[in-house]
Amino acid sequence: MKNILLLLLISPIICLSQVDDSNFIVENGELKWQKVYETSKTIDELFISLKTKKELSSVEMIGNVILGDIVGVTVDRKAAGLKSGNTAVYTGMDVYGSLKIEFKDNRYRATIFNIRLAMPNYLEALGNRNDLESLSTYALKRGGITQRFIDREGVAYDYTFNRIVEDKDTSKDDNW
Repeated sequence: MKNILLLLLISPIICLSQVDDSNFIVENGELKWQKVYETSKTIDELFISLKTKKELSSVEMIGNVILGDIVGVTVDRKAAGLKSGNTAVYTGMDVYGSLKIEFKDNRYRATIFNIRLAMPNYLEALGNRNDLESLSTYALKRGGITQRFIDREGVAYDYTFNRIVEDKDTSKDDNW
């Protein structure tokens, strides 16, 4: 009987500790996206490349750090290999957020934080477009990332965020 009780107590911990290879992390209760890239470009070349992206505004460089804002990006579910019927409605909302890129040793770490969602124009009748909602509201449960988000909606967000910050001349190396 004790073994069964012990198994019931431990099984939720085992389920929650499954390996997660997504680029999403939780810090202080906030969902963030983070990925490390290798590049042959200098920080100045990377800065110029990011400054020309239409998805970014207020891009500035301070030392070895590039900061910017993500403005009104549409999550590309289809390009990520998902059908709109297989994902939650919030993946259709426009994305806003903050971007921080840290550069060292021919690598850069991109972090997208303060990720907020806005009602798209065609759904404006259902709510005020200026009301931004945190993506954490939908993706987190009990302080952790839900498996559904990792398996479905997170795939679309990961694809979209990667497209924004990845430079053409990069490769992935998660060791920072």
